[in-house]
Order: sequence, then C-alpha cells, then structure tokens
Amino acid sequence: MNQLALIAAASAPEKVKPTYLFVWEQLEGPGLAIIVILVLISTCAWAVMAYKAKQLRHARKYNRHFEREFRRQTAVMDMFERDIRAEGCPHFNVYRDGCMALEERLRDKEGNRHRYVSLKSMEHIKGLIENSVNKNAGRDHWGRLCTLMLAGGGLRMGQVIGKSSPKLEDPAERHITPQDMLATVLQMFGLDSKLQFMNNQGRPTYVVEDGRPITELF
Repeated sequence: MNQLALIAAASAPEKVKPTYLFVWEQLEGPGLAIIVILVLISTCAWAVMAYKAKQLRHARKYNRHFEREFRRQTAVMDMFERDIRAEGCPHFNVYRDGCMALEERLRDKEGNRHRYVSLKSMEHIKGLIENSVNKNAGRDHWGRLCTLMLAGGGLRMGQVIGKSSPKLEDPAERHITPQDMLATVLQMFGLDSKLQFMNNQGRPTYVVEDGRPITELF
C-alpha cells in the first residue's frame, strides 16, 4: 500500500507557473527596465485616451445644448449680445469667434454700429471662422467640398442645404457651386443672373456663366 502511494506521489505532475510570472522572474537589468518603461507608457496612453473620451462626451453634450439655444434665437447674434457663455463647447467657440469678427466689421472708426457688411467683409469673417475651426480640427481648404454659412440678406434661415459623403470627401446631395452662390447674390439684389459686362478685349461676358440661384434661400 505504501509503495502504491509512493508511486502515485512521484508521478504527480509538477505545478506549472503562469507565463507572465515565469517571464517576470527571468527578467534582469535592461530587460526589467524596458518592461517597466512599457508599462508606464501604456498607462499614460490609456489615461490620455480616457481623458479625451471624457472631453468628447462633454463636448457633445454642450454642442446639443448650444444648438437648441442657437435655433431659438431670432437673430444670428442674439446669444452673443446677451453674453451667453459655454466654455468647453466647440460649436460655441466657433460661433463666438465669428460674432466677434462680425461685430468688428459692423462698427466704423467712430464706434457706430451699422446693419450691413459687404460680401468682401463676410469673406474675411469666413476666413477667421475657418481659423477658429482649424485650431483643434479640420483640414482647412478642401477643393472638392466645403461648407458655407449665410446670415441675413432677407434669406430664409434655419436650414441646412445639401449633404456630404460619409467621410466628407464630396457632395452627396444638392451639389452647389461658387457660380450658384454668385447667382444667388445677384438675385438677392434684384439683378438678372444673366447680367453681362465688357471684358478687357471688348467682348460681352456673363457675370455668371452657368450658375443658378439657390432656390431654397428665397
């Protein structure tokens, strides 16, 4: 009986250590230092991703609140004039920078505020808004697709015209060209989109070659 017990005990398999524990026990010097550094880097990376995820969640929440408030206002600068603040909201930051640029263009040297600005001034304001977007994201100018924001001019506000492809490469619906925009400006001032002028060679030339007014705005 004792011989059987001794044989059974001798044939029992040796307990196998987990791989990570075996590797840790074999580490020495540089190898151990490398593992520690990798663990620290990995911990920092996960901490940064967690922080960014938290920022993104808050940004989405603030953006939803901003959009609801923005759609309630009767004029494009109502929120700006009421000094409403929404720090940490990406949409608000762009809106605030655009309103500050517009306010600067509306006032003359004496400080008087006018009701209108020129299309040239709006192009300058658009550039400032683009810079505001590009501080944290965006790709600046992209020839195949860009967005355009219009305000005032007696046009119909509170709508989005057109749609982009899922990855923002090309227009997916309602392709609008710069010529269409120019035709829209002419119609806004009561001018015919087929207006002509004499070029340097003395030949009549159309101001708008093939553009059509954006009907959704009228």
